[in-house]
Amino acid sequence: LKEVIARELAEYMKDPNVTVIVTGINSFKVFVKGEVGAPGAIVLRGKVTLLELLTMVGGVKETADLKRAYLMRDGLKLPSDFYQLLREDDLEQNVPLQANDSIVVPDNYQSRITVIGEVLSPQALLYREGMTVLDAVLQAGGLSPFAKGNKIVVMRENGEGKEKIVVKLKDVIEDGEIEKNIPIKPGDVVIVPKGWF
Repeated sequence: LKEVIARELAEYMKDPNVTVIVTGINSFKVFVKGEVGAPGAIVLRGKVTLLELLTMVGGVKETADLKRAYLMRDGLKLPSDFYQLLREDDLEQNVPLQANDSIVVPDNYQSRITVIGEVLSPQALLYREGMTVLDAVLQAGGLSPFAKGNKIVVMRENGEGKEKIVVKLKDVIEDGEIEKNIPIKPGDVVIVPKGWF
Protein backbone atom coordinates (compact mmCIF):
# COMPACT_ATOMS: atom_id res chain seq x y z
CA LEU A 1 0.00 0.00 0.00
CA LYS A 2 2.85 2.32 0.91
CA GLU A 3 4.46 1.82 -2.53
CA VAL A 4 1.21 2.38 -4.41
CA ILE A 5 0.58 5.69 -2.62
CA ALA A 6 4.22 6.80 -3.10
CA ARG A 7 4.03 6.02 -6.83
CA GLU A 8 0.82 8.04 -7.24
CA LEU A 9 2.20 10.99 -5.26
CA ALA A 10 5.44 10.95 -7.31
CA GLU A 11 3.52 12.53 -10.17
CA TYR A 12 2.98 15.63 -8.03
CA MET A 13 6.08 15.81 -5.77
CA LYS A 14 9.69 14.71 -5.75
CA ASP A 15 10.58 11.63 -3.61
CA PRO A 16 7.45 11.50 -1.44
CA ASN A 17 7.98 9.90 1.97
CA VAL A 18 4.85 7.84 2.78
CA THR A 19 4.03 6.18 6.09
CA VAL A 20 0.98 3.90 6.46
CA ILE A 21 -0.39 3.29 9.97
CA VAL A 22 -3.13 0.73 10.62
CA THR A 23 -5.54 2.32 13.09
CA GLY A 24 -8.03 -0.52 13.23
CA ILE A 25 -9.12 -3.84 11.81
CA ASN A 26 -12.66 -3.87 10.45
CA SER A 27 -13.05 -7.61 9.93
CA PHE A 28 -13.56 -10.44 12.38
CA LYS A 29 -14.62 -14.08 12.44
CA VAL A 30 -17.70 -15.72 13.89
CA PHE A 31 -18.48 -19.42 13.88
CA VAL A 32 -21.80 -20.95 12.81
CA LYS A 33 -22.63 -24.58 13.54
CA GLY A 34 -25.66 -26.73 12.87
CA GLU A 35 -28.83 -26.43 10.86
CA VAL A 36 -28.08 -23.45 8.62
CA GLY A 37 -27.50 -23.25 4.88
CA ALA A 38 -23.71 -22.83 5.06
CA PRO A 39 -22.15 -23.50 8.48
CA GLY A 40 -18.51 -22.67 9.19
CA ALA A 41 -16.17 -19.82 10.07
CA ILE A 42 -17.51 -16.59 8.59
CA VAL A 43 -15.43 -13.43 8.13
CA LEU A 44 -17.49 -10.30 8.80
CA ARG A 45 -16.68 -6.67 8.06
CA GLY A 46 -18.18 -3.86 10.07
CA LYS A 47 -21.24 -4.13 12.27
CA VAL A 48 -23.32 -7.25 11.62
CA THR A 49 -26.34 -8.45 13.61
CA LEU A 50 -27.50 -11.99 14.30
CA LEU A 51 -30.33 -11.73 11.75
CA GLU A 52 -27.97 -10.42 9.07
CA LEU A 53 -25.55 -13.28 9.73
CA LEU A 54 -28.28 -15.91 9.53
CA THR A 55 -29.30 -14.45 6.18
CA MET A 56 -25.67 -14.47 4.98
CA VAL A 57 -25.29 -18.19 5.74
CA GLY A 58 -28.42 -19.12 3.79
CA GLY A 59 -30.94 -19.01 6.62
CA VAL A 60 -31.94 -21.80 8.99
CA LYS A 61 -33.02 -25.19 7.69
CA GLU A 62 -36.48 -26.63 8.25
CA THR A 63 -34.82 -29.12 10.61
CA ALA A 64 -33.54 -26.35 12.92
CA ASP A 65 -34.68 -26.28 16.54
CA LEU A 66 -34.95 -22.52 17.05
CA LYS A 67 -36.04 -22.88 20.68
CA ARG A 68 -32.72 -24.56 21.57
CA ALA A 69 -30.48 -22.42 19.32
CA TYR A 70 -28.07 -20.07 21.07
CA LEU A 71 -25.33 -17.48 20.71
CA MET A 72 -22.17 -18.04 22.75
CA ARG A 73 -19.75 -15.24 23.60
CA ASP A 74 -16.68 -15.63 25.81
CA GLY A 75 -17.88 -19.05 26.98
CA LEU A 76 -21.34 -17.81 28.03
CA LYS A 77 -24.71 -18.30 26.35
CA LEU A 78 -26.32 -14.95 25.60
CA PRO A 79 -30.06 -14.54 26.19
CA SER A 80 -31.04 -14.30 22.51
CA ASP A 81 -34.22 -16.15 21.50
CA PHE A 82 -33.88 -17.35 17.90
CA TYR A 83 -37.54 -18.45 17.75
CA GLN A 84 -38.74 -14.99 18.82
CA LEU A 85 -36.37 -13.34 16.32
CA LEU A 86 -37.19 -15.46 13.28
CA ARG A 87 -40.80 -16.50 13.83
CA GLU A 88 -42.23 -13.63 15.90
CA ASP A 89 -40.13 -10.80 14.37
CA ASP A 90 -38.91 -9.69 17.80
CA LEU A 91 -36.00 -7.44 16.85
CA GLU A 92 -34.99 -7.08 20.52
CA GLN A 93 -33.34 -10.50 19.97
CA ASN A 94 -31.28 -9.19 17.01
CA VAL A 95 -28.01 -8.62 18.87
CA PRO A 96 -24.85 -7.22 17.24
CA LEU A 97 -22.12 -9.83 16.77
CA GLN A 98 -18.57 -9.63 18.06
CA ALA A 99 -15.32 -11.37 17.16
CA ASN A 100 -15.26 -15.10 17.97
CA ASP A 101 -18.99 -15.37 18.69
CA SER A 102 -20.37 -18.88 18.12
CA ILE A 103 -23.89 -19.44 16.82
CA VAL A 104 -25.25 -22.95 17.39
CA VAL A 105 -28.48 -24.08 15.72
CA PRO A 106 -29.22 -27.70 16.76
CA ASP A 107 -31.32 -30.25 14.89
CA ASN A 108 -34.93 -30.64 16.00
CA TYR A 109 -34.74 -34.44 16.05
CA GLN A 110 -36.09 -34.60 19.63
CA SER A 111 -39.15 -32.63 18.52
CA ARG A 112 -40.13 -34.83 15.59
CA ILE A 113 -43.47 -36.60 15.43
CA THR A 114 -43.48 -40.33 14.65
CA VAL A 115 -46.48 -41.80 12.83
CA ILE A 116 -46.62 -45.61 12.70
CA GLY A 117 -49.10 -48.39 12.05
CA GLU A 118 -51.92 -48.32 9.51
CA VAL A 119 -51.00 -45.24 7.51
CA LEU A 120 -49.85 -45.34 3.90
CA SER A 121 -46.36 -43.99 4.64
CA PRO A 122 -45.21 -44.45 8.26
CA GLN A 123 -42.51 -41.89 9.07
CA ALA A 124 -40.97 -39.33 11.38
CA LEU A 125 -42.27 -35.82 10.65
CA LEU A 126 -40.96 -32.38 11.43
CA TYR A 127 -43.00 -30.73 14.18
CA ARG A 128 -44.74 -27.47 13.27
CA GLU A 129 -46.48 -25.09 15.65
CA GLY A 130 -50.24 -25.75 15.60
CA MET A 131 -49.93 -29.27 14.14
CA THR A 132 -52.77 -31.72 14.91
CA VAL A 133 -53.20 -35.50 14.81
CA LEU A 134 -55.06 -35.16 11.49
CA ASP A 135 -52.16 -33.14 10.05
CA ALA A 136 -49.67 -35.84 11.10
CA VAL A 137 -51.77 -38.70 9.68
CA LEU A 138 -52.32 -36.85 6.39
CA GLN A 139 -48.59 -36.13 6.09
CA ALA A 140 -47.99 -39.85 6.55
CA GLY A 141 -50.22 -40.58 3.53
CA GLY A 142 -53.55 -40.90 5.32
CA LEU A 143 -55.25 -43.91 6.89
CA SER A 144 -54.86 -47.31 5.21
CA PRO A 145 -58.04 -49.25 4.34
CA PHE A 146 -57.41 -51.42 7.42
CA ALA A 147 -56.94 -48.57 9.92
CA LYS A 148 -59.06 -48.40 13.05
CA GLY A 149 -59.64 -44.65 12.74
CA ASN A 150 -61.39 -44.16 16.09
CA LYS A 151 -58.74 -46.02 18.08
CA ILE A 152 -55.68 -43.93 17.21
CA VAL A 153 -53.29 -43.59 20.14
CA VAL A 154 -50.98 -40.67 20.81
CA MET A 155 -48.13 -41.56 23.18
CA ARG A 156 -46.84 -38.43 24.89
CA GLU A 157 -44.03 -37.88 27.39
CA ASN A 158 -45.48 -35.87 30.28
CA GLY A 159 -42.50 -35.66 32.64
CA GLU A 160 -43.64 -38.58 34.77
CA GLY A 161 -43.71 -41.18 32.01
CA LYS A 162 -45.76 -41.87 28.91
CA GLU A 163 -49.33 -40.69 28.64
CA LYS A 164 -51.73 -42.56 26.31
CA ILE A 165 -54.34 -40.40 24.55
CA VAL A 166 -57.02 -42.06 22.38
CA VAL A 167 -58.13 -39.99 19.37
CA LYS A 168 -61.30 -40.67 17.36
CA LEU A 169 -59.96 -39.45 14.04
CA LYS A 170 -62.63 -41.28 11.99
CA ASP A 171 -65.23 -39.03 13.67
CA VAL A 172 -63.19 -35.99 12.65
CA ILE A 173 -62.88 -37.11 9.02
CA GLU A 174 -66.37 -38.54 8.45
CA ASP A 175 -68.54 -36.51 10.82
CA GLY A 176 -66.62 -33.23 11.03
CA GLU A 177 -66.20 -33.46 14.82
CA ILE A 178 -63.11 -31.24 14.77
CA GLU A 179 -62.98 -30.93 18.57
CA LYS A 180 -61.67 -34.53 18.60
CA ASN A 181 -58.66 -33.49 16.48
CA ILE A 182 -56.15 -32.74 19.24
CA PRO A 183 -52.94 -30.73 18.89
CA ILE A 184 -49.68 -32.64 18.58
CA LYS A 185 -46.72 -31.85 20.80
CA PRO A 186 -43.02 -32.25 19.98
CA GLY A 187 -41.89 -35.85 20.47
CA ASP A 188 -45.38 -37.41 20.22
CA VAL A 189 -45.78 -40.87 18.70
CA VAL A 190 -49.03 -41.45 16.76
CA ILE A 191 -50.03 -45.11 16.54
CA VAL A 192 -52.75 -46.12 14.09
CA PRO A 193 -53.95 -49.66 14.92
CA LYS A 194 -55.22 -52.27 12.47
CA GLY A 195 -58.86 -53.28 12.45
CA TRP A 196 -60.78 -55.62 10.19
CA PHE A 197 -64.19 -53.99 10.50
